[in-house]
Amino acid sequence: MSLEEISLVGLSGLSAFGVTFFNRFRNRMSRDKEPSKHSRNRILKFIAFNLILNAVAYIGFILTFLNVFTKPGIVITTPIILVSALFLISSAITFYGCGIYITAVILETLTPPGFRKLPYLSRQFKVTNMFHGPISHTIMFSGYIIAFSLLCVLDLMTGPSISSIPRLFLISGALLGLSAGYAQISSGNAPFQTITGVLSVIALVILDQVEGWKFTQSPIGIYMIGFFITFLFLNVYTIVFRWKGKNIWSRSGYREYN
Repeated sequence: MSLEEISLVGLSGLSAFGVTFFNRFRNRMSRDKEPSKHSRNRILKFIAFNLILNAVAYIGFILTFLNVFTKPGIVITTPIILVSALFLISSAITFYGCGIYITAVILETLTPPGFRKLPYLSRQFKVTNMFHGPISHTIMFSGYIIAFSLLCVLDLMTGPSISSIPRLFLISGALLGLSAGYAQISSGNAPFQTITGVLSVIALVILDQVEGWKFTQSPIGIYMIGFFITFLFLNVYTIVFRWKGKNIWSRSGYREYN
């Protein structure tokens, strides 16, 4: 297995374990409404868990990118440089969204419940909830989807090699889609990421038709096929059947809705 393939499989394993562990920790934080119950150690654990998850994912992205960008015989062209720059920018913004999320959650968690009812602080808490919910969640998770899609494009542009174990990458991508979908549903953020996923699929299909690519020729392409199948199915099923008739656009960040 190449470094690219090891990174992809590793990301799925990390996500399946890390997302489940982190969500359990967040559930305990959500159940304890009184700020006095949130010790310094608990806050530091929350920061550490989130940073480790996102940092390892970010490192995996960069390792995969370097493996693609250093293929033997690769010819650096303007489109390749442009796609590479967009990937690096989207990855950096994604990690920045992690910092926004951590800050907003801590502010929200440590706010005494009685303060939320004060009229002159209502605007502040609306902004905090917005940064905890739609803004940080969308920057992080939509950013990952866009970065992965750009990696797929870059791999196809630079002449992908056929994977010797395509089923493993299809299953690994599907596993990542399930864990990422679970994370979106548990945070009430599924609608935003579903739109990102659908637009990414449309863009990739259009590029495939225009450029004559075959996603099954790329390990990342096979991985993304598995990812989008499970991720979009899980999110669409939840929106249509579990959240039917509810305001799906104001749920992001409000864990009590789930």
